[in-house]
Amino acid sequence: MAHHKRGNSINWHYRFWQAQTPDGVKPFKSKSFSLLKYGDMHAYALAVAARKKFEAALLQDLIPR
Repeated sequence: MAHHKRGNSINWHYRFWQAQTPDGVKPFKSKSFSLLKYGDMHAYALAVAARKKFEAALLQDLIPR
């Protein structure tokens, strides 16, 4: 889970789960899911699913056609 400060307010944080492409993969991709919008458990599940999708796409690119 990550926190980002937004705007001029020091006390306001944007909380989210974030999926990222595996280390060293170019181009780097990420996808974030807001805890406020989805809730903690659903945002986490969406981030895990997005990471698996990133990995599946990477494997698909490695398979010769």
